[in-house]
Amino acid sequence: MLTMKKILHTYGRPICRACINNLYNVKLVPKDLHYQYGHDTCPACGEQKHIVVGFRPSGRIKVLFVR
Repeated sequence: MLTMKKILHTYGRPICRACINNLYNVKLVPKDLHYQYGHDTCPACGEQKHIVVGFRPSGRIKVLFVR
């Protein structure tokens, strides 16, 4: 199961939705996630994007079986 704890351990801070989808092969949409206010630089891709700080229940279900 993918959790924010795993992402924080790997990258040191939260990353963007696009990087989560690419790195963990999931198809999360904006309504599946909680975002940080404003834009910030994603530590995984280095671009200015909205940063994910948590999963909503629908997002948790989608990442339940991600390793």
